[in-house]
Amino acid sequence: MTGTLFDDPPCQFTGNERDTLRIDRERIYIHKVVRINYTTYDMRCAQDSINPTSHPDVLLLSSPDDPHPFAYARVLSVFHVNAYRVGPGLPEHPELERIEVLWARSFEVDESAPGGFDAKRLHRLKFVDCNDEAAFVLLDPQQVVRGAHLIPAFHHSRTDEYLPGFSLARREEETDDQDWKYFYVGM
Repeated sequence: MTGTLFDDPPCQFTGNERDTLRIDRERIYIHKVVRINYTTYDMRCAQDSINPTSHPDVLLLSSPDDPHPFAYARVLSVFHVNAYRVGPGLPEHPELERIEVLWARSFEVDESAPGGFDAKRLHRLKFVDCNDEAAFVLLDPQQVVRGAHLIPAFHHSRTDEYLPGFSLARREEETDDQDWKYFYVGM
């Protein structure tokens, strides 16, 4: 959702603002990879390739009121649309703008298992329940800090409590319609 279609893009668009947005030819262009540039700890430039089939997990900054400094998500799809706005007071022949979007499934920090340097344990995550409105999100690639290394907690086995049944939100190799119950954040 990179772009300038709205002068100061809010996190939530009003109904009237949404009604002025049009997708050119109603087409979505799907991509296999998105590359994220970041600065390493020794001030060098580096790049992560986020691929929904092989390296899908990303690290984001969390909201200011969240006690954990980061949020995590699994990228399900990478795509872009060409969009423009129509309506009163807008140009009659608007220019198209490319809007890049990541469709992702959100993780949440498991508060029942303390993690971090003080606890001498890795932070433990679980998927957000599919009935929660924050379970699936559309992200601007600029929100991604870098790729994340999430390790399945094999000891806790798999579950379908967060997303029951078959879903496009699971990778093709996960054929048993279940997700790992927990993941550890590789630091």
